[in-house]
Amino acid sequence: MGSLPRIDWDIYDWRAHWDQERAAYEERLRVLEIDLANRQGQVDRLLAQSRRLRDEHALIEESRTALEAAISDLATTLQEEEAQAAALRSDTSTLLTAKDALEQEIGSLQRELEQLRQRTAKEKAGVLSFVLEGVHAHDIGTILDRDGIAIRAGHHCTMPLMQRFGVPATARASLAFYNTRAELDALGGAIPKAIEMFR
Repeated sequence: MGSLPRIDWDIYDWRAHWDQERAAYEERLRVLEIDLANRQGQVDRLLAQSRRLRDEHALIEESRTALEAAISDLATTLQEEEAQAAALRSDTSTLLTAKDALEQEIGSLQRELEQLRQRTAKEKAGVLSFVLEGVHAHDIGTILDRDGIAIRAGHHCTMPLMQRFGVPATARASLAFYNTRAELDALGGAIPKAIEMFR
């Protein structure tokens, strides 16, 4: 039998070492890929969070702008209301002043009226109704009107009473403090003229 060939064990050791190194490299590469994937996920999450923050910031800016506009509108409204309140206070002061003046004037008129009442005759009549035999009250009013004397003619809201006494109508002269003696004389002078016209 011949002798067996000699085996070079160093070659086999090198290959085994290489296999181990390659396996270790591949393991490190796998770990790095996993780490890279994890980091990429973190980056994606950070980017998403950044986008959300930008959106929230934009909403906050919009809200701030809207709030500033609302505050500005409110300030304008407050200024207008203050101006209206100032005008109202001024009007109120004017009204109070006018009220005081009116009360003083009313008091003065009441005092004057009281004095007039004290000087008025005890027996008096401010309304004088009359009839002229054979002359209708409306004709009397027309004739006196030609002389510038204004009287009333008719029932004077007493038709039932006039029907009761058989009076078709009456002439009425309404007298007050503003009538003058000359006007009374004119009335007294015009009535005889009316009587003469219908004789």
